[in-house]
Amino acid sequence: MIKIENKVIYPLMINGFSIEIINDSTNEVIIPLFNDAGLTEAVRVKAFNADYDYEALFTMAKTKGFAGNGLHTDYKGILRVTYKMNNDEEQFHIKRMLTDKPITINGFSNYLTVTVPANECIIFQLLPNY
Repeated sequence: MIKIENKVIYPLMINGFSIEIINDSTNEVIIPLFNDAGLTEAVRVKAFNADYDYEALFTMAKTKGFAGNGLHTDYKGILRVTYKMNNDEEQFHIKRMLTDKPITINGFSNYLTVTVPANECIIFQLLPNY
């Protein structure tokens, strides 16, 4: 168990995540999940069905990390995602789900970027390892 600002984060949250990404701008935006680039003003990221904002999720990434085995989204179109690992990167175009792809996020050199279209709210999930 981890405590961040008097909130308890249970280990199950560390193995993958489900988040809601809201882009209220009129432009598509590249969202860093999770590194120190931060968010633009028109973008909000929060845990889906939990009370964790972007800063709390970023702290989790830095302290314990996230690990999963694929990606899932409720976005109806094709979502552009880049997985950055140290100095390498791999790009994906996801329509609903990408499976059997081990992904580790450490809050520093390993993270994802997600390109979210203008005026969209999407659910994005790092599928947990089972």
